[in-house]
Amino acid sequence: KPNDWIQIKDGLINNWKINFHGIKANKDSGLNFHQRLNEYGQTGCLNIYKTNLKNVMLSAQNGECEDSINIVNSSGNISSIEVKDSFQDGIDLDFSNLDIKEVNVENSGNDCLDVSFGNYNIYSTDLYVCKDKGISIGEKSNVNLNNNKIKLSQIGISVKDSSILNLEKVSFSNVDKCILAFNKKQEFMGSKTSYKELICNGIIEKDKNSLIKKY
Repeated sequence: KPNDWIQIKDGLINNWKINFHGIKANKDSGLNFHQRLNEYGQTGCLNIYKTNLKNVMLSAQNGECEDSINIVNSSGNISSIEVKDSFQDGIDLDFSNLDIKEVNVENSGNDCLDVSFGNYNIYSTDLYVCKDKGISIGEKSNVNLNNNKIKLSQIGISVKDSSILNLEKVSFSNVDKCILAFNKKQEFMGSKTSYKELICNGIIEKDKNSLIKKY
């Protein structure tokens, strides 16, 4: 069914390649697209929970869930993540410590990549057609991004709520707002973004509690 999902939890995934192929919903499917969680409190089509990852490759296509891929409370390294045609977020990473070599996302109904409450090292991203944000970073996340391309997104990178972003190189194309740094939730503080090389024809904006600087 279009809203079917899978969960992998409490284990070790070593040298696996996992492909999730969804089914596009139609107007007669009767799905409630406004419901974020399934009956087990999960938001993803492919859910990975409390799992150690080693040299894993993940891909998802036509995910009709809130997140095509959702990784929670997990750690390790991922060789690549590829997501196409997601109903809402392409990738959602929460409460995790991950090294990811390559992220490719195309055509997301909301954010291409959303991370929170964790430590994330991502060496390459190529994000194309993100209806809201290319990368959303929030809730005390520490993120290192090396080589990044973001095309056709309303917002390129959003950094908020006590998060820290170290950005080596990024190129924005057809992006209205390249980087936004701000404080959204009152239980957190502002954010800090440091970048080395930035190609941007859009807006770079921060609030009084946040910092964006070149190093």
